[in-house]
Amino acid sequence: MRLRISILASLLLISGCATPIIPLTDAGYQSASTSIRPGPALQASVALVGTRPWEQMTLDRFTTTTNVYGSNVSKWPAVIWGPVLQQDLLAELQGEFQSAVPVPFGGTDSTADLHAVVSANWLNLASTPDAKGTRLLTVRVTFYSTQTKRALRVYTDSKVIVLHSVENEDVGQTVLNGIETLTHNFGRQIAQDDQLRDGVTMGYYLGASQSVASGPSPYDSAMNAVVEVSRDQNMASGFLVSADGLVVTSINAIGHQTTVQVKSRSGAHYSATVVARDDTRGLALIKIGGATMNFSSLSLSSAVTPSVGHDAVGIFVAGGVSWSATKGSLGGIRQLRVAQVVEFTPELDGGGGDGPVIDPDSGKVIGMIIFHNNTSSFSVLAAEIRKAFGDKIAP
Repeated sequence: MRLRISILASLLLISGCATPIIPLTDAGYQSASTSIRPGPALQASVALVGTRPWEQMTLDRFTTTTNVYGSNVSKWPAVIWGPVLQQDLLAELQGEFQSAVPVPFGGTDSTADLHAVVSANWLNLASTPDAKGTRLLTVRVTFYSTQTKRALRVYTDSKVIVLHSVENEDVGQTVLNGIETLTHNFGRQIAQDDQLRDGVTMGYYLGASQSVASGPSPYDSAMNAVVEVSRDQNMASGFLVSADGLVVTSINAIGHQTTVQVKSRSGAHYSATVVARDDTRGLALIKIGGATMNFSSLSLSSAVTPSVGHDAVGIFVAGGVSWSATKGSLGGIRQLRVAQVVEFTPELDGGGGDGPVIDPDSGKVIGMIIFHNNTSSFSVLAAEIRKAFGDKIAP
């Protein structure tokens, strides 16, 4: 129960609530992560992005125009829980990382290794008179690499907060206790996350890894036709199907955007426009803009049904850093509700989505990876790509 007056008082004017914030104090707050893992913090810096504007409103805005007792809402304690949530979470991050600083909602800190984005939902669980005031507070914290913009680790937790069984003046304290419990839980999750620790130690999560030139590969020409497609915090693969810059990728890669960014294996960056999309099959076709170009490209296989057991190679951009090729074999062909897919083993873990699976003999595209399970990846067949964009892709 820290002193919250000075931090939150300025937001009362925004909320429109004239009720004073209840004075809550606590001495000796310690993050849960510090108590679990004493000693050196993770050698990385993190910027905690502020909560969204609607999460900075007062508690009464998340209930009803009258409180759970039917009294005037002005009698509620004014608890602005968005900034409190950020303050408590920041304390946990400071106990775990080398440094942690707050930035405003929508802001960034280019000097930080990671960015942590927090979002929260405050839901009414019951509306009956005897249960009115029962709320579910769900908080999600997502860590992104500042350099690659890729989402790395996601933590989520929820807590049921019962307000109808407490006295009016204790409602605010009850909410604050719930927030503190959740943020302590996040501290424990971070402190016990060996994958996060190892990723930071090795530098992979910080975007510190760099692609190192390798010897010649029999798949170099195919890898040169694979590109990275990015928008906002999302990265995916795609592959060129024409020398003038047509790229096949997925709906997930473009989202609702009309333009995206494309990076070639050589490191060149381009802007691309969405030419067509097939939401039924989950496919998208984009066109790299700019001057006349002569890209390496791949042809689609004409085989209606590829041979089960045939050798195949999956190509993709791994972690926004390196172009990778994985040799495997084709499994069974499955008819989904909207398209045919072929199984490819092994699973392309670490970025295989939206990359092509090629026939190593002909060099043609058998399909494009669209999803994975624990052992295999699945590609929508080249025949389905032709059905979606056949009038725009040369035979």
